[in-house]
Amino acid sequence: MGASVASGSSGERAAEIKRDRKLVRALAAWFDAARRELPWRGAPGAARDPYLVLVSEVMLQQTQVSRVVVKFPEFVRAFPSVGALAAAREDDVLARWSGLGYYRRARMLHAAAKMVVEKFAGVVPREVGLLMELPGVGRYTAGAVASLAFGEAAPIVDGNVARVLIRLEGQDLSSGADGLAWAWPRAEMLVAACERAGVAAGVLNEALMELGATVCTPSGPRCVACPVRDACGAHVLGMQDSLPRPKVRAERRSVRLDALVVVDGEGRVLMQKQEEGALWSGLWQPPTAAGGARGLAAELRAMLAAVGGGRAKRVGVVERTLTHRDVEFVVWVVEGKEEKEERDRRAGRKRPPTLARGALWIHPSEFGGIGISSACLAVLGVAGVSGMEPVR
Repeated sequence: MGASVASGSSGERAAEIKRDRKLVRALAAWFDAARRELPWRGAPGAARDPYLVLVSEVMLQQTQVSRVVVKFPEFVRAFPSVGALAAAREDDVLARWSGLGYYRRARMLHAAAKMVVEKFAGVVPREVGLLMELPGVGRYTAGAVASLAFGEAAPIVDGNVARVLIRLEGQDLSSGADGLAWAWPRAEMLVAACERAGVAAGVLNEALMELGATVCTPSGPRCVACPVRDACGAHVLGMQDSLPRPKVRAERRSVRLDALVVVDGEGRVLMQKQEEGALWSGLWQPPTAAGGARGLAAELRAMLAAVGGGRAKRVGVVERTLTHRDVEFVVWVVEGKEEKEERDRRAGRKRPPTLARGALWIHPSEFGGIGISSACLAVLGVAGVSGMEPVR
């Protein structure tokens, strides 16, 4: 039902063009009245900074708008331009990203800023093809920057947009790869109708995103508030709650980790930067290893001995649900370390600790300047570490 992505007879195509023009105008009018005031959106019709569009679109990937509303202003105050972001230390970037999750996005955004400076003389490119050369920038993000900041006639499709288009056309598709593949050419058709409708492609794109986020939601869509419900195939068929079909979920894995919290006599915590490929790679957390079958993991026992620690005691568990994993941290703290340090002091032993690669003693008051995940903060909280200061 609805428009097809394949061309039919000239009469059918003319009817589709007319329908698309009406859809685009209806969506644009609705968006003009219903658009939310968000910190990365300027006034209607105002020029948009391509760097700010890029930052906001990367932040919004797989993250709730409410969280980005809080973090976006802080991030751009710290890094107000693509040059400032490119020149920043990775630890500073990750620290400002704390709370948004999916930290690989922050590292890719940092790398993209460096490429803009090095390859494009500090100017964010406007063409979709050039934008897609930037690390971490795919077709959707490139289309968003090109259309919102530069007015290019570029379509965008993410989960929200695909859901809107699948329902609008009454397509029996899933919200997975098949639905996304179908939605791209349909989005191109609507963008092509923008010029004839007198609507900027960026306005259409934001209208589709806004509709999917606030009205045409995954469950319980508010069809009564939809500006195009009378033209919506799913609504006409009464299938708005069943389309798109759920995508096949990847099999979930359970991961058990031991986290060792060691605090020295000055209140500093032994922290280790996670290597590339590890969970929360690039971030700092207490030494962590795959959970041992009996007691503390052997790798962590060896590290504890190297820093002259005492006996480890299990104090609690922290659970986190990631996209494809259920992670359980078993939290261990060092018991009796102060007494051992005192015995060593009296005996005149001052053996400097041998730290593992990527490990440092860091005071909690300095945590605001390094990248730390919310899971790590929860682990430290269970261990009784206090004095942590938020990122400012």
